[in-house]
Amino acid sequence: MSCSTPVKHYPKEQDIPKRMHCIIKEIQHKTIADIGTDHGYIPIYACLFGYAHNAIACDIRPEPLIAAKKNITAHNLADRIQIRLGNGLAPIYPKEVESVIITGMGGDSIINILSDGGKVVQSLEQLVLSPQSNVPKVRRFLHGIDWKITNEEFIYTEKKHYTIIVATQGSEPPYTTGEYELGKILIQKKEPDFLAYADQQIGIYEKIRAKVKGRRLEEIEKLLEIYKELL
Repeated sequence: MSCSTPVKHYPKEQDIPKRMHCIIKEIQHKTIADIGTDHGYIPIYACLFGYAHNAIACDIRPEPLIAAKKNITAHNLADRIQIRLGNGLAPIYPKEVESVIITGMGGDSIINILSDGGKVVQSLEQLVLSPQSNVPKVRRFLHGIDWKITNEEFIYTEKKHYTIIVATQGSEPPYTTGEYELGKILIQKKEPDFLAYADQQIGIYEKIRAKVKGRRLEEIEKLLEIYKELL
C-alpha cells in the first residue's frame, strides 16, 4: 500500500503532454511495462486515468528510477506501479504484462530491445512504440517477427514530430516500399500534421537533390517519387 502524502492537485487528463496522452490512449490492456521509463510519467498517467491497472517502470539507469519512485509515491500509486532496474526487457518475466511501451529512443535501440526480448516478446499482446529515428526500419522489423501494425499516430508538439506505432501479434501482407517509408495507416489517414511534415520533407529532399550525385542522388529521387506518388 502507498504510504505517501497525496499530491495537492492531480493533473487532468486533458492537461497532460500531448505526446504522452497519445501514447497512453493506445494501451489496450491493464498490465503494462514502460521500458526506458525515465521519470515514470507514462505508467503514472496510464494508471491514473484508467488505461492500465498495474505497471512496471523499467530503466537501465538507477537515477531516473529514483525520480520515478518519488513521482509514483507522490501520486499514491506505489501499490500499482513497480520500478525495476535493468536493460530493455530483461527485468520483465514472460506473461507478466500484456502491453509494452517503448518510447524516447532511436529505432535501432527499440529493435535491439525487441530482438533480445525472446520469450517476453512472444508472450505479449501489444506493443506501443515511438521511435525517434529509423521509423521505416521499425515497421519492417515488426513484420519480420510476425507482428501486425494496427494503428499509427503522427503528432507535432513542442516543435518536434513523433510517430507512434501500435502493433499486435499476427501477420499481415507486406507493405510497399512507400508504405514502409511513410506508414500505410498514416497515408490512409492523411491528417494535417502528417501532410505538413511530408510536404516539408519533399522540400528538403528537392534541395538535397540539387547538391548530390551518383547513388545518393538515386536514393533522393526514389524518396521524392514515393512521397509525391502516395500523397
